[in-house]
Amino acid sequence: MAEMEKDPDRINLEERGREAYQRGGIRAYALVRIDAMERRAPETARHSNDFDPAEWYAFTSQPDKALKALHQIIATHDEEAVMLAVDPMFDNLHSDPRFLAILQQVGLSLPKVPRQPALGT
Repeated sequence: MAEMEKDPDRINLEERGREAYQRGGIRAYALVRIDAMERRAPETARHSNDFDPAEWYAFTSQPDKALKALHQIIATHDEEAVMLAVDPMFDNLHSDPRFLAILQQVGLSLPKVPRQPALGT
């Protein structure tokens, strides 16, 4: 997208992200994105759905920052709030009572996972 839009700042961000990914995997890539968000780099504001702070913080095991960002999503009535219970980026928050309270606040709950039958039954 950055290349299609001829956006040099975004291209640079994506290049830094690719280099980080090659060195350290998806977590390293995510940390590049977080750094850009925290610096309020202009390339992170153009496509807000690409740079959801709550998702990136949760994915990089920064639950306090993730939960703070989730409270902002709720406060602004962001339409993304309806996906909180099923967004895989928040899977590592499913056992956090603060996350569960946020879900309850907006009338959501974690989906029930069907039990797998035991082998041989």
